[in-house]
Amino acid sequence: MAILKLPYRGKVKLSSPYGNRILNGTPGWHAGVDLVGQDEKIIRAPCDAVVGISTMIPKEGDTTLTWQWGNYVRLDCAGGMKIYLCHMAERLVRAGESVKTGDALGVEGNTGYSFGSHCHFEVRIANSAIDPTPYLGIRNEIGIYEGDAIPGGSAGTSSGASAAGGTAAEAGKPGDGNTPHDWAVDAVNWGVSVGILKGSSADKLKLRLNDPVTREEMMVFLHRFAEAIDEYLEK
Repeated sequence: MAILKLPYRGKVKLSSPYGNRILNGTPGWHAGVDLVGQDEKIIRAPCDAVVGISTMIPKEGDTTLTWQWGNYVRLDCAGGMKIYLCHMAERLVRAGESVKTGDALGVEGNTGYSFGSHCHFEVRIANSAIDPTPYLGIRNEIGIYEGDAIPGGSAGTSSGASAAGGTAAEAGKPGDGNTPHDWAVDAVNWGVSVGILKGSSADKLKLRLNDPVTREEMMVFLHRFAEAIDEYLEK
């Protein structure tokens, strides 16, 4: 079951997925997803949280490249999850404030290292960026999504051939990206890709934990599987 709400009311476009991509001709890794509000431009809290950071880092003198996020807000959520919402035109909250799901955090914008109005949405656990789409209940594919994104939002389903829908708990079958089986396979493949596991999801008998595996890596890996288990128990 998705544990985060889409950060807009109404329709939302995923314009750049999580993972490898080419930006301005240069290959790179995209640690989040880019979202564009279709019906409104207010960026809203995807869960109850505390505002950990609300700032904009000047480019001059910044050696961490944080300036690339422009105006951004970090939400500190239960369980240690941190959510980054970046490139805002305006921030509407301050560090230390408590927010509820659906509260306005800021206005979608184009600040920092950005090439068009959008919200870079990034989820980190144990300081490791992970694919946020299973938590949002959408596919990691370009498309228009619509669901019960936030209180007061319009409930519905996705539009477009590549979109999955507003919730991950819709009925599905293995291979459509929307079942516990697919999420477990995705978690295994991710574990192999980052060196936590040896083997592949296609050969379960030869799957092994790599050595060494850090505590933080294992936490992220187990969290991904917990999502698949929760989805299974909901059915």
